[in-house]
Amino acid sequence: MVKILMAVFFVGVATAPVEAHEMRQPIPILLDRMYGVLLLLEQNKTAEAIYQIGTVEELLQTKGLLGLTQTAAKLDQAYRTTVAESLGAAIAARDAARLKSAIYSLTYLLMLEKLDQLTAMLPNRDVRPDTRKVVMDLARDYFSHIFEETFGRRRPAQVKTMEQILDRMDGAVRQQAATQFEQLRRQLSQAVLSHFAAELLPGLPG
Repeated sequence: MVKILMAVFFVGVATAPVEAHEMRQPIPILLDRMYGVLLLLEQNKTAEAIYQIGTVEELLQTKGLLGLTQTAAKLDQAYRTTVAESLGAAIAARDAARLKSAIYSLTYLLMLEKLDQLTAMLPNRDVRPDTRKVVMDLARDYFSHIFEETFGRRRPAQVKTMEQILDRMDGAVRQQAATQFEQLRRQLSQAVLSHFAAELLPGLPG
């Protein structure tokens, strides 16, 4: 029995992502439920995943927050993408692969939205340092809770490279180095779009 438990322990250690990033801010309901939907899809529980999306919509609406499709529509308008349409089509067709792509793409846009907010904030000396930090933390948490958790074991080298870029972005935010931050933002976007191209919808901005 001891040998079996030790074997399970070492398998867990061997497959654990290296230096996993800890969440810095309270996890938004939308992000947490998106992760739950992805877990169900990974287990081939498509019907349960679609049901959970419906419960997310109801829960967020009762709290006066945007649901999954409303959030996607808002970001589509800002970034000229079609994530909401793909999300609706995937749900209607019960297409697990397309549904995963829609959720990964929505996560990327949510992260990009925060990073673009920082691009606007950094040249403004009136923005408080802790305000910038919270926005950067949220952007990083979107990456960590979805992309790192999902791909950390399968593509550790690529994920670690992106985590290193995010570390440098943290430094640029602290130093209010706007030009350096924007260069790193573009580098991170290109890395995500390149390394996760097969999982993302086409036409996402870089």
